Amino acid sequence: MTDTQVSLIRRALELAGWEAREYPNYSGRGMYGVTTNALVTDCPPQYLDSEIKPYLARELGDDGEAADQLLRVRCDNLGLKYVLY
Repeated sequence: MTDTQVSLIRRALELAGWEAREYPNYSGRGMYGVTTNALVTDCPPQYLDSEIKPYLARELGDDGEAADQLLRVRCDNLGLKYVLY
């Protein structure tokens, strides 16, 4: 994820009441050592559209199309938390 994606999604998660912290240099499944910026959160990925998208759309001032594009992220399970990248 880009720095902009990380900051916008993190802000939306926090506004919605979810925990979120940055995870720099994350290498996810199938990335073979390539790293990217990521977020660790307690928000289950199935809630991104219903709970996070409205905050992102409001923040971006659009009808949700840009929020949809920002939320096209991959997700791994970290036990009780999730990493979005």
